Amino acid sequence: MNKEDIESIVPLLPAQQFMLSASLKSSGSEYVQQLLFQVKSLEFTDILNGITTLIASYECLRSQVLYEGLKQPVWVTLRNGKPQVSARECSWDDMQSEKDRIRNQGFNLTQE
Repeated sequence: MNKEDIESIVPLLPAQQFMLSASLKSSGSEYVQQLLFQVKSLEFTDILNGITTLIASYECLRSQVLYEGLKQPVWVTLRNGKPQVSARECSWDDMQSEKDRIRNQGFNLTQE
C-alpha cells in the first residue's frame, strides 16, 4: 500500500476496538455474513462491474484495520478497492461447500 492509495486513517471507535479484540480471540467467523445465489442471464463482466461499483460507493468495503506494531489500532480507507472475485462452473452442493470453507477460514481485518 502506497501513501497515494490511502484516502483516510482514523483511530477505531471503542465498539470497533472491542470487535477487533473479540475477533483476535476467536476464529473470526462471527463477523462473516454470506449470501449464496444463482445468477442466470448475466455476463460475468456485468457482475464484476456491479461489485466494483459497490466497492467504490461504500468505504467500508475499501477499508482495513491495522493494529500490529501500532500503539493504537486504526481504520484505513483506501481510495480504490479491487474486488477479489473468482468464477467457475460447479454444482449447487459444491457452492455450499465452498461457502462453508470460506466461512470457516474467518475474516482477516487487515485486508480490504
